[in-house]
Amino acid sequence: MSDERFLSITERLERRLPRRVIRLRGLPYSCCGAEVVEFFADIVDIVNGEAGVHFTLTKEGRPNGEAYIELETDADVEKAMIKDRTQLQDRYIEIFKATTEEMDYVLEKTERQANQPWENVVKLRGVPYKCTSDRIRQFLRELDIPAHGVVMVTDARGRNTGEAFVQLKSHEHAEQALLKHKECIDRRYIEVFKATRAEMSQASQSLHNHCNGDHYYSQQNSSLKGVGLDGVYRHVVQMRGIPFRATEEQVRSFFGLDFEISAVQFEIGADHRPTGRASVAFPTHEDAEKAMKKDKECMGKRYIELMILSSQNTPIDGIGPNGEYLFMIHMRGLPFRVHARDIVSFFDPIPILDIHLEMGPKGPTGAGQVAFFSAQERSDALKRDKENIGDRYIELFAIKPLPSAHSRSIQQPHYSFPQAVGRHY
Repeated sequence: MSDERFLSITERLERRLPRRVIRLRGLPYSCCGAEVVEFFADIVDIVNGEAGVHFTLTKEGRPNGEAYIELETDADVEKAMIKDRTQLQDRYIEIFKATTEEMDYVLEKTERQANQPWENVVKLRGVPYKCTSDRIRQFLRELDIPAHGVVMVTDARGRNTGEAFVQLKSHEHAEQALLKHKECIDRRYIEVFKATRAEMSQASQSLHNHCNGDHYYSQQNSSLKGVGLDGVYRHVVQMRGIPFRATEEQVRSFFGLDFEISAVQFEIGADHRPTGRASVAFPTHEDAEKAMKKDKECMGKRYIELMILSSQNTPIDGIGPNGEYLFMIHMRGLPFRVHARDIVSFFDPIPILDIHLEMGPKGPTGAGQVAFFSAQERSDALKRDKENIGDRYIELFAIKPLPSAHSRSIQQPHYSFPQAVGRHY
């Protein structure tokens, strides 16, 4: 095997070496790079070994069961596809051919999400329907929650949906709230995730419309300028070395009145104390580049290091502003043993954005959904209606875009995103 296999992605780009990528879906959430390397050990070698396994995360910063890996040759890609639908830790692993552009975009987005300002808001899911805001406060009784800091999400009839948002007064208490994940309220496990002010404000406004409640929430100093179509701040500058007691006003003052700042977020360490770092979001890439001129200047008696995390890249075609797939087809009548590669062959040469095969309690249901990059490609694909896969003819139906990640049929967690502002560690 050539020494080129041990080059980093940056070195391979500099040498203009070809890059071949596959995407894995369905990985156990506890899976590590060594297990993926072992999964392919008797077939192919992964470029850079464990370091060449790039896991992606949900918007809450948790593993989403997907990963990208780079392989050396086209033959390695074909060999790797043999492992499609084989098991790892009793989980069936789906394998798709991918492009370097897709991988680079997703990994860049994952990195940006990891460095997004977070506004001390958490979302609770699985809340008992009879739960009240007072019960939520009791659940988080050690933490400081402001007046009107709890919003119970309701439907059009004013009934609880099982979700709630909570605003915490400090980063330390917000981080502690996340540690309540999978604890119980009235014997029900409660999931706790990072959320945004915009999501909480939307839920609050919905509550006000439905039942004339008094839950109101303002956006305070944050702005949505610089948020991309994927819902993530795209133009971020990281600050290192700031005083532990620095305030948002001091950060804004450091950059001066000439700079418009969309949001500021301080990083809190595992010990729940400030780390001396902060992320600052700007409206444009040019603003972020201009802000870098403040690198090595002082805040008080401390000089500040700056690092830019800004991009002009745009999301992949076929994905809407709310993270939904725009051009989808529902397939019915699929053979129960159908593979993703069979569906790719069925629609060939029309390119496919993603495939999801439905699974019921007893296995495959014979149905699935396929997402395409454009309306024209979906229209061309619908012409295959009543054609066969094996000895079964397949029915095809167009699907309208689904409005949210919670209700979409195809699960594409690495494209899910905060609806307005970004995330932090």
